[in-house]
Amino acid sequence: MKRKLTALILSLCVGTLCVPFMSGCSAQTGYTLKTDENGDKYYSASCSGVSTYLSGEVAISAYYGEGEERFPVKEIEAEGFVSTLVTKFTIPATVTKINTAAFAFNNYLKTVEFEEGSQLEELGQGAFGYCPKIKEISLPQSLKTIGYMAFYECEELESVQMPAVQKILASAFENCTVLEDVTFPQTLTMIGARAFAYTALKELVIPDSVKNTVSGEDTIPAIGYAAFHSCIQLESAVVGSGVTEINAGVFGYCTSLKKITLPATLTKIEGARYNDAGEFICGHAFHTNKNEEDKTVLTDIYYGGTAEQWETLKTKIDNKPVTYNGSEYNNDALFVATVHFAE
Repeated sequence: MKRKLTALILSLCVGTLCVPFMSGCSAQTGYTLKTDENGDKYYSASCSGVSTYLSGEVAISAYYGEGEERFPVKEIEAEGFVSTLVTKFTIPATVTKINTAAFAFNNYLKTVEFEEGSQLEELGQGAFGYCPKIKEISLPQSLKTIGYMAFYECEELESVQMPAVQKILASAFENCTVLEDVTFPQTLTMIGARAFAYTALKELVIPDSVKNTVSGEDTIPAIGYAAFHSCIQLESAVVGSGVTEINAGVFGYCTSLKKITLPATLTKIEGARYNDAGEFICGHAFHTNKNEEDKTVLTDIYYGGTAEQWETLKTKIDNKPVTYNGSEYNNDALFVATVHFAE
C-alpha cells in the first residue's frame, strides 16, 4: 500500500507543478470536450490555471458549450481540482464519474454537494483523499462504487451516508479517525481491505448482502483483511449471513469490542497473513483484543448456529500464535468469550 500511496502523491505533485507553465497565474473551472465509446460527446471538468488560485464556493456546470457543441458535463478529470482553496464544491447531476484524486488535498474543502437527481456511479481512487475539513458527506443514490483511498485520511469526517453503494474498495475510509456514523445499505456486497481501519466506529452492522464474489478464477472476499483494524472505539459488531470467512486482522486491535454476532454460515476465521514474499502483513482476525490490564475484552459471541456447529467452526479458527517485532498475535479472544446459540 505504501508504494501505491507514494505513487499517488508523486503523480499529484508532478501534475500540480506543471499547471503554472501551461495556464498562468489565474484559475477557473475549465471544460474539455471528449467522446465516449458510443461516439457521444460530453465534457469533463477540471481547474483551468493554478489550482491554488481557485477559492470560495465552486459550482460545476451541468452543461457546457453553445449551439451544436453544447453537451453535458459527465466527468471530473483525474487530479482536476487537486490542492485548491475551495470551501464548497457543487457537483451537477450529469456527472457519472469522479476520476483519480479529482478533489484530493483540498485543505479548505468543508462541503461537497451532489445535485438532486445525480447520476454519479463511481468515485475514483483517492477522489477526496486528504481533505481534512470535510465533516460529513451524503453520497447520491446512484453511486455504486467507492474507490480505493477515496476518502483516505479525511481527519474531520464524522458521518457518511451511502444509500445504495455496492462496493467499498480498499482503504476507502482508512485513517478517518473521527468517523463514527456509517450505516451500510442492503445493496452493499463488498468491503475492501483496510476500508475502515483506524476509524472511530462504535457499532457495526454488516448486512447479509455482503458476500464473496467470483471474478474469473479469483474469489473476492466479502470483507477484506484488516477492514476494521484498530477501530479502538468499536464495542459491538454484527456480521451478516453472507459472510463465510473472516480474514486476517478484520477486527484486530479492536480493543473495546465486547460483543459480536457471527453467522452460522462461517466456515473459516483466519490467522496471521503474509504476502507472496513471506513478509508479515497483519495478525489474526481478532488479534490483541485486550485492555490495558491485558485481559480479553470480548465477553459475548452470539452465534447463529448450534453448539455442534460452533465446535466444528472452532476447528477452522486459525489460532496458531505468531510473534512479530516482539508482539504475539492469536485468536484467543474467540476461545474465552461466552458463546450464545440461536434457539
